[in-house]
Amino acid sequence: MSAEDQLHLLNAQSGYYRKLISGVGDDAIAIFGRRMAVWDASTTHALALRIASSASSSDDKSRMYDDIRSYFLRRAICGLTTKNYNKIFMQLLRKLAATELTPNSLRAALASLEGSASRWPRNDEFKNCWLNDPAYPGRLNAPRAKAILAELETGLRTARSEEPVPGGLENLDVEHVLPTNWFEFWPLADNSKAERAEVGSVAIAMLSGQSLSDRQQAIKRREDAKATMGNLNLLHYGVNRSLQHQEFAVKREKLFAETNLHLNRSLLLLKKWDETEIVSRGQALFKVAAKLWRGPEEVS
Repeated sequence: MSAEDQLHLLNAQSGYYRKLISGVGDDAIAIFGRRMAVWDASTTHALALRIASSASSSDDKSRMYDDIRSYFLRRAICGLTTKNYNKIFMQLLRKLAATELTPNSLRAALASLEGSASRWPRNDEFKNCWLNDPAYPGRLNAPRAKAILAELETGLRTARSEEPVPGGLENLDVEHVLPTNWFEFWPLADNSKAERAEVGSVAIAMLSGQSLSDRQQAIKRREDAKATMGNLNLLHYGVNRSLQHQEFAVKREKLFAETNLHLNRSLLLLKKWDETEIVSRGQALFKVAAKLWRGPEEVS
């Protein structure tokens, strides 16, 4: 490569890098940078620039960026480590250097990764963690939980929606429909109220290998459900603050008056909110998530 060719390449890469870091623009790399801003994805930058400077079409570049995003998000939901990402993405670069860079070659390289330190979670693992494991608080911080919910909101909309790509979601709060502090306003199924201290007794019983009573099992189910994806929502911070730990009927009436989010539509139709409804909503949201962030077993 001549010095002039090298200069052109460096200039092109600097332009791509600005778009990647700023997230400004409609290019595939700018959209990728914008959506990955909360994921501490500097380990992907070299590969992202390689994709941007390739001869691939804009659609193919978007598909490759989407698979990288899926890799990050699925591993986060499944609680898998991020400590080897620098090594993993450098290995991917070397592997892909020996072949044509295409959506299929990148997908195959990502799908070939094995073990908890590097695998791309398949749908069964992703779904199990989505439905049952603590997302927020838990495996996600607030910005990442908000980013996922914002993309779900967009994914729930169609081209016929008045606003197919909603704006201002970054200004909303992540809300727990069943509050994290549920003891005062949210009785158990038998209509009795639990005390916070009982949560500690459940943990002690489990650590000591004791069998849980029916009441302790009910408390554990509730505690396990409250941080899962099915219980998470987006609300304007003012509405969220005003509701605090109120019962579901109060929350639903406030939603009727204030919300226009598709995430909240199913909530408006319900008369109660409990662990069963949390699982049901989690399953419905997972169907959207599985399309937004495809797994390694899916054919391109």
